[in-house]
Amino acid sequence: AVLYQIQNGVKRVIAYASRSLNKSEMNYPVHKLEFLALKWAVTDKFHDYLYGGNTFEVYTDNNPLTYVLSTAKLDACSHRWVARLANYNFNIHYRSGITNVDADALSRIQWPNILSDPDIVDFDESISTQSVKAICSSSMISYGYCETICCGAASLPSQFIDMSVSSSQPFDWSKEQNKCPEIKEIVGLIRKHRLYSRKLKKGDSSITKALLRIKGQLKLIKNVLYRKTILETKDEKKPRLQLILPGHLTTKVLNGLHNQVGHQGIVRTLSLLRERFYWPGMHRDATHYINKCQNCLKRKATPDVAPLQPIIANQPMELVHMDFLSIEPSKGNIENVLVITDHFTRYAQAYPSKTQTVQATAKLLWENFIRHYGFPEKFLSDQGRNFESELISELCKLAKVEKVHTTPYHPMTNGQCERFNSTLCNMLGTLPEKEKADWKSHLSSMTHAYNCTKHPSTTYSPYYLMFGRQPRLPI
Repeated sequence: AVLYQIQNGVKRVIAYASRSLNKSEMNYPVHKLEFLALKWAVTDKFHDYLYGGNTFEVYTDNNPLTYVLSTAKLDACSHRWVARLANYNFNIHYRSGITNVDADALSRIQWPNILSDPDIVDFDESISTQSVKAICSSSMISYGYCETICCGAASLPSQFIDMSVSSSQPFDWSKEQNKCPEIKEIVGLIRKHRLYSRKLKKGDSSITKALLRIKGQLKLIKNVLYRKTILETKDEKKPRLQLILPGHLTTKVLNGLHNQVGHQGIVRTLSLLRERFYWPGMHRDATHYINKCQNCLKRKATPDVAPLQPIIANQPMELVHMDFLSIEPSKGNIENVLVITDHFTRYAQAYPSKTQTVQATAKLLWENFIRHYGFPEKFLSDQGRNFESELISELCKLAKVEKVHTTPYHPMTNGQCERFNSTLCNMLGTLPEKEKADWKSHLSSMTHAYNCTKHPSTTYSPYYLMFGRQPRLPI
């Protein structure tokens, strides 16, 4: 599926979408698969773009699909899909498969065939710099750009391939450990039975200090120094002798337990290391080695994730969160709730609504919240069409209110509303069975009860922080 929007008279691509079929869907006939594609694209993948009352157009190369909402004879599953599509305003148009090249092209790309085509020479160099930057923007590393999806070994640049292979010859571990002065000193102290009397000194290296801290675990066996420890697993605790590894062999060991065993992740590589070796800073060295492993960087996705930043408000009505909550229909066919919470005080309000249209949202916002509490400095919501409409934008612009929104598919940014939604659903779920059918009548009292109780994050009630006094209750 391809989602377009006409901007300044030009049709621009907003998003592409595709997925594979599960085991049961593979048995669907062709006409039902086409219907599945329509239902999934509209109600699941592009829901955040299309929901909210605005009309959009759907083009398909399957002519029977144009009758699916009108005269088609459907089974029970298809009727459920029609019910989900009923929340959207759209028209279905047929166009021949020859003109439906945008969606068809997505399903016909076969990279291995392209790469193996002898007529295509230097396929990598035919991609422009702008395209490479766009594709690899989430996987930029210090020395340039790397491919996040490798179709075969031929697509990997040869200058990044590590062809070194460590030697498999046996080691004289006693001789190798004596090459490290810190380990040699510890071995000498054990032979003279003076290890426990040795105390830390100012001139000691970090390796000596680390080994002296675990001197109760050190053991000399056949002139080779080990660390006696216990490795805990889910089911049992296993005693283990870890070889104290000299510093000049750490790279060779990391190569053998990471590069030569399938370039596994940090947790699995550390598990292999701890079963065999110990050296001070082993976790740090292994993490650094794997993070810089060129083969891992070329094959595994390594997106640059920005550090989490807390949302801070310093006074009431500085930042207000908005969100819609959908519940089973109440009397009057009301199934939507506009939830508004103040970030600083945690003061919450919930208003029932029949629809989530732009006009209904603006009316609820103005008549129920703004006229009672005034304009906040900022409104935070998701990217629903009802919140991102021109009407809401003009309202915020006239009142000099900054309108901000969450990133797509990331509701955690609007976490206060999402958390209150869960609390509100639990409170409404405790109503007697007879009263649940008319839950909208209890919405305001439930919300008031929430505001009058102490919030764990502030240790005050939201009512007190909003109005500066404790509420008067019937009891």
